[in-house]
Amino acid sequence: MCDTSAVRTLIAALALALATGCSSADTSSPRPESTPTVTVPASPAVASSSAVAPDACGLLTTSEVAQLLEGAGPAKPGLTGALPNCQWRAPDGQFAQVIGLDASEWARSLPEAIRALQASGQFSDTENMRKLRAAVKLVEAGQDVDPTEACSLFSQMLELQGLPPKTPLGVSVLPTRSDPKAVSGQMCSGGVFASVLVADSNGLVGPLPVDAIETLTKSAHRRAIG
Repeated sequence: MCDTSAVRTLIAALALALATGCSSADTSSPRPESTPTVTVPASPAVASSSAVAPDACGLLTTSEVAQLLEGAGPAKPGLTGALPNCQWRAPDGQFAQVIGLDASEWARSLPEAIRALQASGQFSDTENMRKLRAAVKLVEAGQDVDPTEACSLFSQMLELQGLPPKTPLGVSVLPTRSDPKAVSGQMCSGGVFASVLVADSNGLVGPLPVDAIETLTKSAHRRAIG
C-alpha cells in the first residue's frame, strides 16, 4: 500500500514546481520525512514573450485578485515553464498567479511530473500509471495530446492519490497546513486547464484562502473556455 499523505504532498509539490501540474487534495496531515520540500520563489520571474496569451490577465478581475492579495500591483503577463501566465505582486512579497490554456499545452508538463511520480516507487503497476506513461511517450515523441484526453489524464493523476474518478478540480495547501507557503487550485475540464495560486516564500499568515482559491479557479477556468 502507498503512503497517501506522501503521495498528496508529492503531487502538490509538482503542482507548485510546474505551476501547471496536477491537482491535489488539501494536504493537511503532517509531512512524512520522505516527502520533498517545496520552495516558493520569493520573487517570481515574469518574462516577456510573444507566446504569452494577451488575455491571460483577464482571467481574474481586480476585485478577485484583491481577495488573495492586499495592495496588489499591476497585472504582468509572463511565462512559467514556457506556459503563459499572469502574476500580481504585493509589497510584502506575496504574489498571485493565474494560468488558463488548452489542456494539450498542460500535457507537455507530463514527462517531468510522471518521472517524479515514478521515482516515488509507489505507482509502477497501476493502470492509471500505464496510461500516463503512454501519454508521456507521445509528448516526448513530439506529438500533442488531444485536449479532452489531457483532461482525462489530469483526473487520472488525481485518482492516484485516492480522489474519485473523473475529478476535475483540486486545491492544495503547500507544502502542508502546518507550514503553508502557498494555496494552489487546478482544474481541467472541457479540454481547458486553469490554475490559480497565491504564495509567499516566508509563509502565508492568517486564514488560508482555500475556498477563495477554489472559487477563483472555477471562475478562471470558465473565462478560459470563453
